[in-house]
Amino acid sequence: MTAERDPAPPPAAPRAPRAGGRFLFESLLIVLSVLLGLALNEWRQHRADRELAATAVENCRRELAANLAELERSLPVHREVQERLREVATRAGEPPGLFALMDQIMPESGLQLPVLKDVAWQTALATGALRHMGYDEASTLAGVYLAQTAGVQATVGRFSDHLFSHRSFAADGHAETLQLLLLFFHELVSQEEFMLRRYRVLLESADATAP
Repeated sequence: MTAERDPAPPPAAPRAPRAGGRFLFESLLIVLSVLLGLALNEWRQHRADRELAATAVENCRRELAANLAELERSLPVHREVQERLREVATRAGEPPGLFALMDQIMPESGLQLPVLKDVAWQTALATGALRHMGYDEASTLAGVYLAQTAGVQATVGRFSDHLFSHRSFAADGHAETLQLLLLFFHELVSQEEFMLRRYRVLLESADATAP
């Protein structure tokens, strides 16, 4: 009598994919896509900030080059006026009144009082471009603009205020007016010479470092 064999086990059913592994993979893809998007946005912002700073620096350099040309035009005139004032001051007798004095010292081209612009610098401050410049570059530009404002522009303002004051037209103020004008033009010429050197050094160094 033969022994009965045990029935063969039924075939194993195919395993379903593990839901947990798929969820982990999809979560990883989402995290990576978010990180990539953030990195891309940061790179774009950094590039935009660099372009903003570069544009601001270039605009400032162009503006300072225009201010340099303005002083190159006005400085010879002011030296001539300064020399004429010295000649009047060395003459004997009562100094002339303001109208007669201006007639004697005024060159044919007029006084040529300089107007030094700072629109590009003010724009750089307003747009926040200054924060994205290098420290040395921002410091140099700030120093030049501060010097022109506190120097030449301030002196031109004081000259205008005094020239049209009542004291300038007083009969007993001729000598005082002459001395003040001598002082103003001595100061103005010195400041213009100083600013010319500052402009040239900055612009020449910019040309040397340009790509």
